[in-house]
Amino acid sequence: MTIIAETDFFKPLTLTTAVNALKPAEALVYDALFAPHGRMIDSETLLFDVLTGSEGILPNIKTHAPATVTDKTGRRAVVMTAPRIAEKRQILAADLLRVRSFASLSPMLMMERVNVELQDMVNDIYRTLEYWSCGALRGKILDVDGTTVLVDFGLPNTHDLTLTGTDKWTDAASDPIDQLETWKQTIHEDSAGVISEWRAYCGYRVMNTLIRNSQVMDKMKYTAGTQVAISGDIPQLAGVNFFRHSGSFLDASKTRRHYIDPNEVILVGLGPDTVECQSAPIVDEEGVAGIGSTAPDPQGQPRLQRLFSRSWREEDPAARWIKVEARTLPILRRPTSVMRVTVQ
Repeated sequence: MTIIAETDFFKPLTLTTAVNALKPAEALVYDALFAPHGRMIDSETLLFDVLTGSEGILPNIKTHAPATVTDKTGRRAVVMTAPRIAEKRQILAADLLRVRSFASLSPMLMMERVNVELQDMVNDIYRTLEYWSCGALRGKILDVDGTTVLVDFGLPNTHDLTLTGTDKWTDAASDPIDQLETWKQTIHEDSAGVISEWRAYCGYRVMNTLIRNSQVMDKMKYTAGTQVAISGDIPQLAGVNFFRHSGSFLDASKTRRHYIDPNEVILVGLGPDTVECQSAPIVDEEGVAGIGSTAPDPQGQPRLQRLFSRSWREEDPAARWIKVEARTLPILRRPTSVMRVTVQ
C-alpha cells in the first residue's frame, strides 16, 4: 500500500497543479473569449498593442514603378505591470487533527478538506477575472471599488451608446434587428479587422425584453420558437450569437452587482486579434521554478498555469495558511470591434 505523507498535499507543485485543475463557479466571458487566447510571458511587465485599422486599397502600378506608400495600421503600445490578485485561508491544526483520526482514510479526507478551501479561493479569483473581462469589453477595467481604473483601452464614445425614446427595446416601435445590423456595420467600418463571428452578451432584462418584442418574435416564431420556449433564451438574432449573462458578485461595499448590467448589450465582432490574455509569472520564493519563473512542460515550454498556490505554517496558534494567486490580464486589442449599448 502506498503511503502518502500529508506534507505532500501542501507542496507548491501539488497545490498549483490542483488549483489549475479546478473548475471555477462562473466565468462565461473570460472562458469563452479571453482564456483561449492566453499566453504566458516571461516578466511581470505586460506589453500589448491597441489597434485601429487602415482600410486603404492599392492602385494598379507599372512594373517598373516603386511600391505605393500607404497608411499603417494604428498601434498604441501599452506597457504596464501585471495586476496581482491573491487570497489566503487559514486551516487550524485542530481541524487537521480531526481528519487524522480517521486513520487509513486520512489522505483522502485531508485532500477533501484542503480542496474545499482551494475551490472557494479559485472561485473568488475567477469571479475577479470575469469582472475584468466584462470590463475589458466595455473598454475599461476597474478595480473592486468600481472607480479606480486599472487599464483604459480607449473605447470611442461612438461605441458607447444609450438608447432613448422609441429606440429603447422596451418600446413597441423599436426594431432590435435593424439596430443590430446598424451596429455591426459601424464595427465593420471602424475596426478594419477581420470578423469571423458576432457575439452579444446581454443582461437578463434585455433577453426577457427581446423575447417579448413583437417584431423579433414575429421573425423567429417559425424558426426558433420551440428553442426559445425550451431554453428561455434567443440563441441567435441578425447573425449574432446571443448569451444571457445573469451572473453577479459583491463589490467592495458588499453591494450586489451584475457582470453585465441587466439593461446592457455588448456586441463583439470577433477576429483573430480582437482580444488577448496575458499571464505574468508569480513572484514568490516558493514558485515552482524559482522567483519570477514558470515551470516548463516536458517539451521545455512555459506552462500556461494561470494560478499559483502554496502553503506555510504558523506556530501559535498552530495552523497552516494556503494561498492562491494569479497575475492575468484580459486585453481588448481592438476597441472599435465592440459596441456597448444600454438598450432600455
